Amino acid sequence: VERVPEYSVAVAELVHVKTGARWMHCGADDGNNVFNVAFRTTPTDDRGVAHILEHTALCGSEKYPIRDPFFNMLRRSLSTFMNAMTAADYTCYPFATMNTTDYFNLLGVYLDAAFFPKLSYEDFLQEGTASRASQILETLFYLSAGECLTRPSPNTRLTFLFVHPGHRLEFASKEDSKTELTLKGVVFNEMKGAMGSQSARFSRALSAELFPTSTYHHNSGGDPVAIPDLTHDDLLKFHATHYHPSNARFYTCLLSTSDAADDLTRLRLCRPPLIFPPTFHPSLPTISRLRSSLSLLA
Repeated sequence: VERVPEYSVAVAELVHVKTGARWMHCGADDGNNVFNVAFRTTPTDDRGVAHILEHTALCGSEKYPIRDPFFNMLRRSLSTFMNAMTAADYTCYPFATMNTTDYFNLLGVYLDAAFFPKLSYEDFLQEGTASRASQILETLFYLSAGECLTRPSPNTRLTFLFVHPGHRLEFASKEDSKTELTLKGVVFNEMKGAMGSQSARFSRALSAELFPTSTYHHNSGGDPVAIPDLTHDDLLKFHATHYHPSNARFYTCLLSTSDAADDLTRLRLCRPPLIFPPTFHPSLPTISRLRSSLSLLA
């Protein structure tokens, strides 16, 4: 246990022997009960697998197989903060609440979503759409080698041709199946917005030039041009190699260490040990490379 007087907190760091999971517990004079689990997620391309997995993992799990337990908890929880975020080399799932019972309810949902998500093919196809499956009254059919697997009747009003967690093909006019197809989707649209400014494109291009051999060369959120290339198998493999206790960092604040430890054990985190997934280590840019990169982007 180490005290940090600058922040008036006491910190304990623990390691789970069987899995290698690392856990930092913080005691502070704060009314919020805080939890966060973060995974080292280092993409090797621009398809946004870490970002799309963050969305899809919250579409139901083994213990909570309902559609969108995360958003259901948003309406029912007393939380002061709930979110999930994807950064350049990690993905985290934090929440905070001032109610102890609510804390352990959220803890169960978050941990099961992170370590035991359904990641079903249906969720992979549907996650990220503007309308949930229960709200889509129009016929949904998919494309395979350019042909419809299910042929709709001429009188059927068609809205979606292909649904994907990061993107989907949709008629420009939902009421008219003769209009052209356009790419849409939550992750796809989110990244179009994120990369829409000149400063964002410059920053991304500069990172790609400065770090040609590291994970920072790639856009972890996903490049709108590359997002449609992601497959369901790629998503499953990324989760299997990255979302494991041995690759996780847990953080809790205010709660009793023993109570939290008991609950973590109760939630079946004791999987067999796993070797840390391969990651890209950043290559530090030299001054000459920085100058040449700036001249190329000028």
